[in-house]
Amino acid sequence: MSNSVDRFFNPPDRDPGNDRRSMSRVVIEQFVEVSFDKEIFMQASAIDLSLGGLRVKTGDKLEPGARVFVMFRIPDEASKNLMISAECVVIHCVATDSDWTVGLRFHEISSNDRNQIKHMLDRNV
Repeated sequence: MSNSVDRFFNPPDRDPGNDRRSMSRVVIEQFVEVSFDKEIFMQASAIDLSLGGLRVKTGDKLEPGARVFVMFRIPDEASKNLMISAECVVIHCVATDSDWTVGLRFHEISSNDRNQIKHMLDRNV
């Protein structure tokens, strides 16, 4: 795995050893665009990704139960970055020192995007 791809899946400040969730996931370092009603946009940084959703850091608090639209890129085998988009539900939002850690569950995602995530997880877990 190249350094840039390895850094994408294994950022240096992430410890996957204390993960209690049941779905397979990969640690990622990727910018995520989050919008509400496709009008208000904010930037977030992805922490990890699974077939069920993703965890992000953001400067803004998101209310649990809120629906948001996300767009982010994942690498494929041809070294391209595939755009993934989905409607998500905010599961939790936890304050940290300077930002918020937000758990997002995929609510509506195309079968093609879900398959692309599954394929990436199968290659990297």
